Amino acid sequence: MRRSPLVVAVCSLALAATVVSPALAARFRFGTRPATARPTPTWAPSSALGVSDWIKCGVTLTPATTNAASFQLVFPDGAGGAVIGWSDERGGSNFDGFASRLDAAGNLVSGWSSGGNAVSVTDSSQVIAGADTDNGGGGFFLYTDVDPQFLNTHDIYLQHLTSSGTPASGYPAGGKTLIQGSVGTIGMSADGSGGLYFGWSSPDGSNVRATRLDATGAATGGWPAGGIDTGVPDAANGEPALDGAGGFYLAWSTATTVVVQRYASTGVASGWPGGGLTVSTPGAEVNPKIIKLSNNDALVAWIDPATSHVFAQRINAAGTVNGSWPAGGKQVSTGTAGESDPELVADAAGGALIMWQELAPPIFVFGKPFVQRLTSTGGVSSGWPLAGVPLLSADSEYGTSHLISDGANGAIAAWVDLRDGNADIYMQRVLAGGTVDGAWPADGAAVCAAAGDQAFPQLATDGANGAIVALEDVTDQNNPQFRAARVLADGTVSALASLVDASAEPGVVRLHWYSPDGSVSGATVERAELGGEFVAIGEVLADGAGHLRFEDSDVVAGTTYQYRLAVQDGAATAYLGQVTVRVPASVAFGIEGLRPNPAEGEVSVVFALESAAPARLELLDVAGRRVHAQEVGMLGPGQHVLKLEKTASLPAGIYVLRLTQAGRVVVARAAIVR
Repeated sequence: MRRSPLVVAVCSLALAATVVSPALAARFRFGTRPATARPTPTWAPSSALGVSDWIKCGVTLTPATTNAASFQLVFPDGAGGAVIGWSDERGGSNFDGFASRLDAAGNLVSGWSSGGNAVSVTDSSQVIAGADTDNGGGGFFLYTDVDPQFLNTHDIYLQHLTSSGTPASGYPAGGKTLIQGSVGTIGMSADGSGGLYFGWSSPDGSNVRATRLDATGAATGGWPAGGIDTGVPDAANGEPALDGAGGFYLAWSTATTVVVQRYASTGVASGWPGGGLTVSTPGAEVNPKIIKLSNNDALVAWIDPATSHVFAQRINAAGTVNGSWPAGGKQVSTGTAGESDPELVADAAGGALIMWQELAPPIFVFGKPFVQRLTSTGGVSSGWPLAGVPLLSADSEYGTSHLISDGANGAIAAWVDLRDGNADIYMQRVLAGGTVDGAWPADGAAVCAAAGDQAFPQLATDGANGAIVALEDVTDQNNPQFRAARVLADGTVSALASLVDASAEPGVVRLHWYSPDGSVSGATVERAELGGEFVAIGEVLADGAGHLRFEDSDVVAGTTYQYRLAVQDGAATAYLGQVTVRVPASVAFGIEGLRPNPAEGEVSVVFALESAAPARLELLDVAGRRVHAQEVGMLGPGQHVLKLEKTASLPAGIYVLRLTQAGRVVVARAAIVR
């Protein structure tokens, strides 16, 4: 689960700018994040074709006119999709909060509207400062009133939108008031149990306070409604991480050292020093980041200005520095260039992956992202270079990066890239063994390299070793837009062209792809015998509606083939819509089941028809209720691999697939896991 902020400063909102950013709200930050302008596309409703609605550069979430917009927040919905929250000024005078939920195929989930569902309905100007999951497909949204004239914030509200996009029971349209009065810092983080942690302070130099709330917005777990006093000044720079035991860690900089403290409902956790645990040697350490490790210990990383390097330290849950790590912290990389902006994700073995930006001379603005993996004892993980793994070959990165776990002890990174002169969004996957994933383009997958500028990528896992990225586009600086795109585990930017259907009968394989935005006008079809190398076997052109169809008659019965499209995407080649098909010696009516089975992310079903007579494919739950049905007879005779795009929001469980044609019925059991 990605972290969301527990405390976020929103006191420096630059409301005169086109884009308003209330701090790096993807983390629990005390410091402010400057407002920055960036690019826009044209808003369009979801396609009704039933195939993937992801498009190149992402699905547009906002209406065509926004006037101004704030920073976006994204978190996974637990079913392969994501929820994105933001604020914009579409009404012309006030900021209002909105949210949208997309399923794994890029479609709006039922109950969620084009342009976003209202998070709050008031006459005042409000900016979302925090958002995170409710562990049920919906989420919590923390927001504050903003005074555009004096650029200050006051009053804190909480809204809870359900999985269907409506306010949860007990939540009014304007949200619940949590705090009244001027606000210095605010933020929140999901507690993993359907509630949240909430932190705040007033701008009078007071300390940050924090409490834990249940789904109704009431204090829970013994936490006081008025919160505990963390002892951390409002002006400090830092962030939190949950401790896995009903409390949280907090790391902050005193301007000379990095300090970590652990809190429970009664205040400082038992066994921890009252003033916190100093984890760095004296200096001017800045920008501390912290995560919970897989064993509930903590890892904190920071920048040491004396060396311009990233250092890290492991903290035992009991309140001591881990003795296997160097005193004063482990220097993460042996590189010689300056480093900045550390990002952390835990692995499943008590260690962590750390990303940073290497700053290239002479201007120390451009550089490249690196990732390093450290073990639980502070060593560099086996197979990883001591200097870290570079995600780019050239110095073209320009900050605003984000890192999440890939679910397999590796990580997926996103960053803003200026290689083509404009700000574009690129992503890369680094594997657990210390290499860039060979299936991804060598210098990253271009999520959006359109004209204009895109920035502020924020990632959420798709639950299938890939990621959904929310980005901001300000091609039209008077109407900034928010978009969301999906990048699959193999580096495919989803639905440049996605597979619709593949069928096989003796002597021929038929393939059908679809490009929803028409960005793929032509492609090379590549084929491989199972386990072999891909080779080009032909070219295919899209029709006027974005469909690409190809027939391969040079096939051998009983042989299994893999097919994919190779598409030039700028200087890189993107590989799309891969599918595995076995050519039968003869066709017999039947159903194989889901592929894979059990299925976790995208779901395909494999079945065979003997004719083009009307046929119906159904998915039933254990109670016998039909949850999905579609006509498939028009696919014709042969074996078929058909994506079931509308099943992404189904809960985990056992299901029955039923295929009916000409009075015959066959069934197969299927399992979906989340």
